[in-house]
Amino acid sequence: LALRSALVHAVGKICESERGLEMEPATVATLSFVVEQYMKILATDLPAFASHAKRSSISVDDVLLVARRNPDVLARLNDYVETYNLRTTSKKKKTDETKATTTKKKSKDHVVDFDDDFFDDDYDDDDDDSDLIKIKEEQQRHLINT
Repeated sequence: LALRSALVHAVGKICESERGLEMEPATVATLSFVVEQYMKILATDLPAFASHAKRSSISVDDVLLVARRNPDVLARLNDYVETYNLRTTSKKKKTDETKATTTKKKSKDHVVDFDDDFFDDDYDDDDDDSDLIKIKEEQQRHLINT
């Protein structure tokens, strides 16, 4: 619950500071809900991508892979990665001959180790369903009233 409150606060501050927007609390709560749901997806996808690549840690490339379906987000992330030189692995695929003759020490500067226990907090998913139902009911009331 404290984490969710911090998220709502952070989303509100970002909206306020980035664009000077005043937002109703329900709007901030809805945006926070979307961010929270997306983070749950990332918490599943990122370790899966790292595991598929036979790594035990999540890299910048995994984050870029998650963003591949949204070209605008991917472009911004690529700019960010290039600006701060965060790429940890080469995009070139090694040939069998190159693999056999060279070994490359990979930098661990911008790699985050993940721990399965990190994702197994005491978070109550039942509360998420009720929040989603409340939001859908509110949207339906709004559509009926317009």
